Amino acid sequence: MNKAEFYRTETDRIEWKRSPQDSDGILRATCALANDLGGSGEPGRLVIRLEKDGFRRGVDAQRLDQIQQDLSSRLRSTKIQPTPSFDISVDHGDDGVTLLVITVIPYPVPPMVMVDGVAWVRQGSSTRRATQADLLRLNERRPEHSQPFDLRPIAAATLQDLNLGLLRARYETERDEDLDEETFPGLEQWLTQRQLGRLITRIWRPNPAALLLFGVSPQSWLPGGHGRVCTLRGTGHR
Repeated sequence: MNKAEFYRTETDRIEWKRSPQDSDGILRATCALANDLGGSGEPGRLVIRLEKDGFRRGVDAQRLDQIQQDLSSRLRSTKIQPTPSFDISVDHGDDGVTLLVITVIPYPVPPMVMVDGVAWVRQGSSTRRATQADLLRLNERRPEHSQPFDLRPIAAATLQDLNLGLLRARYETERDEDLDEETFPGLEQWLTQRQLGRLITRIWRPNPAALLLFGVSPQSWLPGGHGRVCTLRGTGHR
């Protein structure tokens, strides 16, 4: 998502707020973006001092630091639990208007993020209290987050972060040896079948196991990660 999209229209991953003083509204929107009901896996954006009609009202530059501190304290308060991962950035527009953008990372639900014990979600361009159906939907994600760490896809990684030359060679060898090449899966499906990643919002994402074994730069994704090779000697095979 590029920056221009933040100001184009509100979506299930973008919300605009007129005032940084709208404490309840900001907490609920942050909660909803963290819960990521649609399972997009993409960061949510909360734009402060942008009217619902798109008018860029802007933040008082002389109070910018204080406003950021107040927002940060509010989002780390006990009113919103568990505390989602977020970042507050300043956008100095070409028109001279300064806006604040809160980037909210989807929380690994469950547990759900709540404000004063109530879960909130985004539906289209609206933030609303989660229904019973929403809560069931969020709780259904438990199997994915119960998987071992090395099998969980990394949202920022792509197929290009893997050694495609090596993987394509293995893929083509297996396809050539298959009795029915016409029904042989495509590369991404083949990788998914080998538990090296899966599709997330139409983009194939590798998991830590794939990056460690076939990554172009494993250390970029798994600092300190390493693998061990054990050779077992027997009477017949090695």
